[in-house]
Amino acid sequence: MNVLLAELALSTKCQHAASIRLELGIKQSLERSMKALIGTVDELNKAVNAYGEYTVEKQKYETMHNNLMQKRQTENEARVTRGEPPLTMEDIKRQLKQPQMQTKYGMLDLLLNALDTDAFTTYQIQMTTNENVAKLHLSQAVSAQPVVVAASSAAIGTSAANAPNLERR
Repeated sequence: MNVLLAELALSTKCQHAASIRLELGIKQSLERSMKALIGTVDELNKAVNAYGEYTVEKQKYETMHNNLMQKRQTENEARVTRGEPPLTMEDIKRQLKQPQMQTKYGMLDLLLNALDTDAFTTYQIQMTTNENVAKLHLSQAVSAQPVVVAASSAAIGTSAANAPNLERR
């Protein structure tokens, strides 16, 4: 912290005070984080919707399959009582088309999108928190002991010993 403040003091003394601006805001990092997060959440939303449609179609398929199997079973029982050979169950499998996921890799896409969103949000929260904590410490240190700007750059020493001594809080 002391080295950072010393470098900041040296750079402001060497250059014009108006040319350097210390931005303590977090607008840019939050905006960048939100744009990237919105993109990953949109992909996750598409995958979740595709999975929802798949589960509805799968449920319809299973209901129709069970109904046809029950009909075939009762028909086969009636055929056996009449002395006729029973029909096979394979005809039902050929009649119905099993639903497929609309995504290329099925559940893998959904899992990867969820993990990607989770990893990105965790990283962005940690990064934003670290930036904000660093800015908070820096602003507290600067406000606790203001740096005096000298008129000439010749009076500035190049060592960190000339920097203000700040204590950690």
